[in-house]
Amino acid sequence: MITKNQSIAFIVGSSLPASLVTFVYLIYFNNKNKSDIDYFSLTPLILIAFGIGSILNYIVIQKLKNPNYSLLVGVFFGLSLSFIGRFVIKIPKKTFKLKPNHEFIVHIIAPFIYALIFRYNIQNLQKITIG
Repeated sequence: MITKNQSIAFIVGSSLPASLVTFVYLIYFNNKNKSDIDYFSLTPLILIAFGIGSILNYIVIQKLKNPNYSLLVGVFFGLSLSFIGRFVIKIPKKTFKLKPNHEFIVHIIAPFIYALIFRYNIQNLQKITIG
């Protein structure tokens, strides 16, 4: 059963302030490299994914009582997105125009970026809205 605070965590995670970094780099590279991926159609899925990640972040922080575990949640979220992006949507190839032997780099960069997003963006938004 989803609690009131978990519902708020979902809303916080699926808000524009929480997901802005992702949309900025996807739109930037999509426009720069003329990708054929329609990110507008993927927007609801991206926001839902962020909402679910935010709920997981809230649960982990509540259980472990240490906001630094947001870094770990962000790492797993980033790894998940990097695998989906690379092997399902083909983002490294189509949007970033990476050569096949360089596509692995998304699995290094994404966990780092999302660890920071979860720790310093989503965690702070949850602290403001939930307490």
